[in-house]
Amino acid sequence: MFIEFQLPTGSSGPGAGAALQSIKRELEKWSQQHDIPYTSKTVRYTHRVCFEEDKLYGFFVMSWNPKGINYLNQYVVVSDRNNRQ
Repeated sequence: MFIEFQLPTGSSGPGAGAALQSIKRELEKWSQQHDIPYTSKTVRYTHRVCFEEDKLYGFFVMSWNPKGINYLNQYVVVSDRNNRQ
């Protein structure tokens, strides 16, 4: 299970690098505020965030509320159940 942020690929709006830095900065603030560790990695134009416990994904959805930057709220929670047929 992981959270996936889509990074911008077009020429309008902030570039992927600037968006990635904003996401990382806000994730670090959130992590410190709630004392929740996470791991993350960037794969092409997506940034993935993982927690040790599945229950933390629900907490993330309920508590993630960065102000001022719209694309920070554009993410999906991906689980094994999303990929089953």
